[in-house]
Amino acid sequence: MSPSLAFEVSLPGQVVEFVPGNAPLQGDVDITFVVGAQNYHPSLKGKVVIFERNLECIRGLKNYPVEIVNPVSDQIYNEVAWKYLFCSYEVIGDDPKISEYMDGVSLVASDKRDFGVQVYVNLRANMQSRVRNLRGKLWGVPAIVCGAGPSLDEDLERLKELNDRAVIFAGGSALAPLARAGVHVHFGGAVDPDPPPERFRGAVQFEMPLLYQNRVSHQLFSEHHGEKLLFGQNDPLEEALVGGERFDGGWLVSNFLVHAALEMGCAPVVIVGMDGCWTPGREYVKGVEGLQKGQMRAQDRFGNEVLTRRDLFWGAHWFSQLQGELINANRGGLPIAGWKEKTLDQLNFPQWDLQGLIASLERVEEDVSFEGIERFEQEIKEAHSLADQWANALIKESNEAILFGVELRELKVYEQLLSGLWQMFQPLFAREKTPIEISEALFYKKVTMSFAK
Repeated sequence: MSPSLAFEVSLPGQVVEFVPGNAPLQGDVDITFVVGAQNYHPSLKGKVVIFERNLECIRGLKNYPVEIVNPVSDQIYNEVAWKYLFCSYEVIGDDPKISEYMDGVSLVASDKRDFGVQVYVNLRANMQSRVRNLRGKLWGVPAIVCGAGPSLDEDLERLKELNDRAVIFAGGSALAPLARAGVHVHFGGAVDPDPPPERFRGAVQFEMPLLYQNRVSHQLFSEHHGEKLLFGQNDPLEEALVGGERFDGGWLVSNFLVHAALEMGCAPVVIVGMDGCWTPGREYVKGVEGLQKGQMRAQDRFGNEVLTRRDLFWGAHWFSQLQGELINANRGGLPIAGWKEKTLDQLNFPQWDLQGLIASLERVEEDVSFEGIERFEQEIKEAHSLADQWANALIKESNEAILFGVELRELKVYEQLLSGLWQMFQPLFAREKTPIEISEALFYKKVTMSFAK
């Protein structure tokens, strides 16, 4: 039989000739992931990656241009996802972890599609020489963190009743409907580098304290007139340049606010309106317009089929890793492992003078140095010059090329920025005909030019 029509699958003690069935439909994608050798067909074009747990079964595949992966752990899925970052793909067969990790890694790296320039521009503009926060200042005070999911409508009246019994946090799309309903938000939150501005129109509580990270949109940051409270860094470059404590803000502003409430010492921390999913026509709480993009199917905590997005899916997973006195008061939504489930109607807290308490709390203040930023911007210029000379020397096949490459890699900015970006983007260049070293030098030139603008 022709090798284009069949291949051998080696089982312990025997060899079985496997004849593929009809060729699967294949889209115009960079990568085709095949789950199990039995789902592979020689007619598949382009890069093919086969996930096969029993590698002893495979022998005939050595004659085919495929990559074989043994997914023995989640780390393998993670490594494959980073290797094929930003590549379009499809999956033939059934293994949901492939899509989960591919899309999850893509979300992690989404800030780097422009090499991280927008986040850096915000960081540079938002930095203040002295910052403050309220870590550990609200021990034992109940907190309710609100999202803009469709179930929020059912809890607006109860939230008003709890306004002087629990500290209420909200960010993004949840602010305007809460304001319209007369719910007083004690702390707002913002972390998105480029949020849709319409989500904040109508949020009249712009005098409330704002919990933020420096990556947040500078326009939003500058328009906020209330107190600003910084909660750590959530970007490796910022951490390298400014120092300070890393603060994991998760995938969503709701993740960030829940973590901030825990850091303040709040207990219990309750979430409401954070459905993380929806049925067609009910994407958000009433009054918030817009269609959800990048929809995928999932099951809510009651087993009903719903729609969600990858960031919402991973946001719910992120919640399940937290520890503390945590209560899921969503009326539906994605499942969150490890959280108690109660409705707001089942919760009651003692009355507090919360506005007076928050105003009287002593702020934790820290000084911030700009030296790392200034050094980084100077080295960006040096790195750009070296990358340009390196690329030209490589193209001319000059012996000086290696010297320029070595000198560039000795700069701090290489470790802080360039090395990580190259690891992320290198697979995209590996498929091109240009020698990889020339691509690397030209890549550094482009990155440094983007930051120098």
